[in-house]
Amino acid sequence: MAHHISGAIFNGTLEPSILERFDLSWQALPQGFYLLYFSGCYCEHWAAHLGLGGELELPPGIPPKDHYLLPHDRVIAHILREVSGQAEPLYALLVTDYFGGLGEQYAALYQGEQLRPLEDTWINTALRALGVQREADSDEFDTVHLGNFRSLPEALSFYRDGEEEAAWVSSPKHAKVAHIVWEKPWKEEFLEAAWYDKPTPYKQCLARLEALRARSLEQSFLITSFGKRHHITSPGVFRRWVKEVFEGGLAYGFSSRLFADHP
Repeated sequence: MAHHISGAIFNGTLEPSILERFDLSWQALPQGFYLLYFSGCYCEHWAAHLGLGGELELPPGIPPKDHYLLPHDRVIAHILREVSGQAEPLYALLVTDYFGGLGEQYAALYQGEQLRPLEDTWINTALRALGVQREADSDEFDTVHLGNFRSLPEALSFYRDGEEEAAWVSSPKHAKVAHIVWEKPWKEEFLEAAWYDKPTPYKQCLARLEALRARSLEQSFLITSFGKRHHITSPGVFRRWVKEVFEGGLAYGFSSRLFADHP
């Protein structure tokens, strides 16, 4: 299955009003930790808005060709100072970018804007340095339930780059969530299909739907769409939900692509 997230792990208290001011998406994790989501486009937007450019130093263990995967803008340190109320908060930046076990993962530890040395760039190493106490038969990654969050939240899809930025500026800051997939402690949200009208959001949505299609092969789950509950008990039921509910019978291309090789 796909896993693509990027952001900061932090242990401490967060100021709700500051989180709202910076339009931050976040998740509470076990042991008092938080996952704050950051994407490259989100960082570019806020760096420009605040007039705060520059990048944080990355550890030498991350190959230059993969630097773009891990958001490491100075504005992240500024935002963490604001939301934590600490002058030099300790946090880890991390990214996962893999499908079916193949791909990359990286992490780096910081105190404020200063890179802290670690023995490697594995996420577990950074979590250990932050103080995560691993549970029996689990590593640090699974202990704080990072495996439950497999993609970036929908709010970040409105921070777009290049030619997509004009469309973002003219669209509502938050489109209404139309579909919620429930399976405790896991939850995933989708907008209406019409919002995925640009190449990058469309591909990301298609990948997330493909992950759900694969999940429907193994287990049942619940989707609430426009307030109505849909029990997904098989791939066939999921296919009908995509075509009739998610796409609303319109030719957005999700169902045809998802099930082209799975009739």
